[in-house]
Amino acid sequence: MFLNKGSALIRRWSRIFRVAVSFLFVLPGVGSSAMRTMTAGQFPLTVGSRWVYAVHDSISGSNDTVHVMIIGTTRFAGGKPATLWQYRSGTSVDTQYVVRSGDTIRFYRSSDPGSITLGLVFPLSKGRTSSVLPPGTTRVQNVLTAKTPAGAFRHSFEVSYRPAVRNLVGGTTYTVAPRVGIVRISRVTLDTIELRRERTLWQLLSWSIAR
Repeated sequence: MFLNKGSALIRRWSRIFRVAVSFLFVLPGVGSSAMRTMTAGQFPLTVGSRWVYAVHDSISGSNDTVHVMIIGTTRFAGGKPATLWQYRSGTSVDTQYVVRSGDTIRFYRSSDPGSITLGLVFPLSKGRTSSVLPPGTTRVQNVLTAKTPAGAFRHSFEVSYRPAVRNLVGGTTYTVAPRVGIVRISRVTLDTIELRRERTLWQLLSWSIAR
Protein backbone atom coordinates (compact mmCIF):
# COMPACT_ATOMS: atom_id res chain seq x y z
CA MET A 1 0.00 0.00 0.00
CA PHE A 2 2.78 2.40 0.94
CA LEU A 3 4.68 1.57 -2.27
CA ASN A 4 1.60 2.23 -4.40
CA LYS A 5 1.04 5.61 -2.78
CA GLY A 6 4.71 6.45 -3.17
CA SER A 7 4.70 5.52 -6.86
CA ALA A 8 1.60 7.63 -7.48
CA LEU A 9 3.22 10.57 -5.71
CA ILE A 10 6.37 10.24 -7.80
CA ARG A 11 4.33 10.12 -11.02
CA ARG A 12 2.37 13.20 -9.93
CA TRP A 13 5.48 15.25 -9.17
CA SER A 14 7.07 14.04 -12.42
CA ARG A 15 4.11 15.45 -14.39
CA ILE A 16 4.31 18.76 -12.49
CA PHE A 17 8.02 18.99 -13.22
CA ARG A 18 7.51 18.36 -16.95
CA VAL A 19 4.80 21.04 -17.14
CA ALA A 20 7.00 23.52 -15.25
CA VAL A 21 9.96 22.93 -17.58
CA SER A 22 7.83 23.32 -20.71
CA PHE A 23 6.40 26.55 -19.28
CA LEU A 24 9.87 27.96 -18.69
CA PHE A 25 10.86 27.40 -22.28
CA VAL A 26 8.05 29.55 -23.61
CA LEU A 27 8.75 32.47 -21.31
CA PRO A 28 10.48 35.43 -23.02
CA GLY A 29 14.21 35.27 -22.41
CA VAL A 30 14.26 31.64 -21.18
CA GLY A 31 14.94 29.48 -24.19
CA SER A 32 12.61 31.61 -26.32
CA SER A 33 13.51 31.72 -30.01
CA ALA A 34 12.54 35.41 -29.99
CA MET A 35 15.51 36.09 -27.73
CA ARG A 36 17.88 34.41 -30.18
CA THR A 37 17.20 37.01 -32.87
CA MET A 38 17.08 40.81 -33.05
CA THR A 39 15.07 42.75 -35.60
CA ALA A 40 15.84 46.16 -37.09
CA GLY A 41 12.89 47.57 -35.15
CA GLN A 42 14.68 46.73 -31.90
CA PHE A 43 17.59 49.03 -32.76
CA PRO A 44 16.85 52.51 -31.32
CA LEU A 45 16.60 55.30 -33.90
CA THR A 46 14.38 57.83 -32.10
CA VAL A 47 15.41 61.48 -31.88
CA GLY A 48 16.53 62.40 -28.37
CA SER A 49 18.07 59.01 -27.57
CA ARG A 50 21.54 59.27 -26.05
CA TRP A 51 24.45 57.10 -25.01
CA VAL A 52 27.66 57.81 -23.07
CA TYR A 53 30.76 55.68 -23.65
CA ALA A 54 34.10 55.25 -21.92
CA VAL A 55 36.77 54.91 -24.62
CA HIS A 56 40.19 53.42 -23.94
CA ASP A 57 43.01 53.51 -26.51
CA SER A 58 45.57 50.89 -25.49
CA ILE A 59 48.10 52.08 -28.09
CA SER A 60 48.38 55.61 -26.68
CA GLY A 61 47.19 54.67 -23.20
CA SER A 62 44.58 57.44 -23.33
CA ASN A 63 41.03 57.47 -21.94
CA ASP A 64 38.10 59.53 -23.15
CA THR A 65 34.36 59.95 -22.69
CA VAL A 66 32.15 60.21 -25.77
CA HIS A 67 28.57 61.49 -25.66
CA VAL A 68 26.35 60.27 -28.50
CA MET A 69 22.90 61.70 -29.21
CA ILE A 70 20.37 61.47 -32.03
CA ILE A 71 19.75 65.17 -32.62
CA GLY A 72 17.35 65.21 -35.56
CA THR A 73 16.21 63.84 -38.89
CA THR A 74 17.21 64.73 -42.43
CA ARG A 75 17.26 63.40 -45.97
CA PHE A 76 20.18 61.38 -47.26
CA ALA A 77 21.28 60.69 -50.83
CA GLY A 78 18.30 59.85 -53.03
CA GLY A 79 15.91 61.39 -50.53
CA LYS A 80 16.16 58.53 -48.03
CA PRO A 81 15.10 59.48 -44.49
CA ALA A 82 18.01 59.50 -42.06
CA THR A 83 18.74 60.35 -38.44
CA LEU A 84 21.60 62.65 -37.41
CA TRP A 85 23.89 61.28 -34.70
CA GLN A 86 26.17 63.68 -32.85
CA TYR A 87 29.40 62.44 -31.23
CA ARG A 88 30.83 64.86 -28.66
CA SER A 89 34.14 64.45 -26.86
CA GLY A 90 35.67 67.46 -25.09
CA THR A 91 35.72 70.24 -27.69
CA SER A 92 35.41 67.81 -30.61
CA VAL A 93 32.02 67.31 -32.28
CA ASP A 94 31.34 64.92 -35.16
CA THR A 95 28.14 63.97 -36.95
CA GLN A 96 27.05 60.72 -38.56
CA TYR A 97 24.10 59.90 -40.77
CA VAL A 98 22.23 56.69 -39.98
CA VAL A 99 19.89 55.27 -42.62
CA ARG A 100 17.51 52.36 -42.23
CA SER A 101 16.56 50.66 -45.46
CA GLY A 102 14.34 47.63 -44.87
CA ASP A 103 16.29 45.23 -42.68
CA THR A 104 19.62 47.05 -43.03
CA ILE A 105 20.90 49.95 -40.92
CA ARG A 106 23.91 51.84 -42.29
CA PHE A 107 26.16 54.43 -40.62
CA TYR A 108 27.85 57.18 -42.71
CA ARG A 109 30.55 59.69 -41.71
CA SER A 110 29.02 62.33 -43.99
CA SER A 111 26.26 62.85 -46.56
CA ASP A 112 28.47 61.11 -49.12
CA PRO A 113 27.18 57.53 -49.76
CA GLY A 114 30.82 56.45 -50.08
CA SER A 115 31.53 57.39 -46.45
CA ILE A 116 29.77 54.34 -44.98
CA THR A 117 31.43 52.96 -41.85
CA LEU A 118 29.09 50.18 -40.74
CA GLY A 119 26.19 48.15 -42.04
CA LEU A 120 24.07 45.95 -39.78
CA VAL A 121 21.87 43.43 -41.57
CA PHE A 122 18.88 42.21 -39.54
CA PRO A 123 17.55 40.03 -38.12
CA LEU A 124 20.68 39.30 -36.13
CA SER A 125 21.07 35.64 -35.21
CA LYS A 126 24.06 33.57 -34.18
CA GLY A 127 26.16 32.45 -37.13
CA ARG A 128 24.55 34.75 -39.69
CA THR A 129 27.05 36.17 -42.19
CA SER A 130 26.32 39.13 -44.46
CA SER A 131 28.25 41.06 -47.09
CA VAL A 132 28.04 44.81 -46.55
CA LEU A 133 29.57 48.06 -47.68
CA PRO A 134 32.28 49.20 -47.15
CA PRO A 135 33.67 46.03 -48.76
CA GLY A 136 33.68 43.50 -45.97
CA THR A 137 31.76 40.87 -44.09
CA THR A 138 29.75 40.93 -40.87
CA ARG A 139 29.16 37.80 -38.82
CA VAL A 140 27.13 37.34 -35.65
CA GLN A 141 29.69 35.49 -33.53
CA ASN A 142 27.72 34.94 -30.38
CA VAL A 143 24.64 35.73 -28.28
CA LEU A 144 25.68 36.54 -24.73
CA THR A 145 25.30 38.68 -21.64
CA ALA A 146 27.40 41.79 -22.28
CA LYS A 147 28.88 43.25 -19.10
CA THR A 148 29.64 46.97 -19.21
CA PRO A 149 29.92 49.80 -16.64
CA ALA A 150 26.27 50.59 -17.46
CA GLY A 151 25.19 47.08 -16.45
CA ALA A 152 24.78 43.59 -17.87
CA PHE A 153 22.71 43.20 -21.03
CA ARG A 154 21.25 39.75 -21.64
CA HIS A 155 20.71 38.41 -25.15
CA SER A 156 23.25 40.78 -26.72
CA PHE A 157 24.63 40.04 -30.19
CA GLU A 158 28.36 40.09 -30.87
CA VAL A 159 28.80 41.21 -34.50
CA SER A 160 32.24 41.18 -36.07
CA TYR A 161 33.13 43.27 -39.12
CA ARG A 162 36.14 42.26 -41.21
CA PRO A 163 37.10 44.66 -44.02
CA ALA A 164 37.88 43.15 -47.42
CA VAL A 165 40.78 45.55 -47.89
CA ARG A 166 44.16 44.00 -48.58
CA ASN A 167 46.22 46.38 -46.46
CA LEU A 168 43.91 46.21 -43.40
CA VAL A 169 44.37 43.38 -40.91
CA GLY A 170 41.98 42.76 -38.03
CA GLY A 171 38.53 44.26 -37.62
CA THR A 172 35.87 45.56 -35.28
CA THR A 173 33.43 43.75 -33.00
CA TYR A 174 30.16 45.50 -32.12
CA THR A 175 28.04 44.21 -29.24
CA VAL A 176 24.40 45.14 -29.80
CA ALA A 177 21.62 44.84 -27.22
CA PRO A 178 17.93 44.88 -28.25
CA ARG A 179 16.20 48.21 -27.49
CA VAL A 180 19.47 49.65 -26.14
CA GLY A 181 21.78 49.74 -29.18
CA ILE A 182 25.54 49.36 -29.27
CA VAL A 183 26.85 48.65 -25.78
CA ARG A 184 30.46 47.81 -26.63
CA ILE A 185 32.90 48.30 -29.52
CA SER A 186 36.26 46.55 -29.73
CA ARG A 187 38.49 47.63 -32.62
CA VAL A 188 41.86 46.03 -33.41
CA THR A 189 43.32 46.93 -36.82
CA LEU A 190 46.66 47.28 -38.55
CA ASP A 191 47.24 49.21 -41.78
CA THR A 192 50.18 47.36 -43.35
CA ILE A 193 50.89 50.20 -45.82
CA GLU A 194 50.78 53.18 -43.45
CA LEU A 195 51.94 50.99 -40.53
CA ARG A 196 49.20 52.45 -38.38
CA ARG A 197 47.70 50.43 -35.54
CA GLU A 198 44.43 50.94 -33.70
CA ARG A 199 43.33 49.16 -30.55
CA THR A 200 40.35 50.81 -28.88
CA LEU A 201 37.56 49.70 -26.58
CA TRP A 202 34.23 51.53 -26.18
CA GLN A 203 32.04 50.58 -23.22
CA LEU A 204 28.62 51.94 -22.39
CA LEU A 205 28.43 54.10 -19.25
CA SER A 206 24.79 55.20 -19.46
CA TRP A 207 21.93 55.48 -21.93
CA SER A 208 18.47 56.93 -22.38
CA ILE A 209 16.11 55.91 -25.19
CA ALA A 210 13.53 58.49 -26.22
CA ARG A 211 9.94 57.32 -26.71
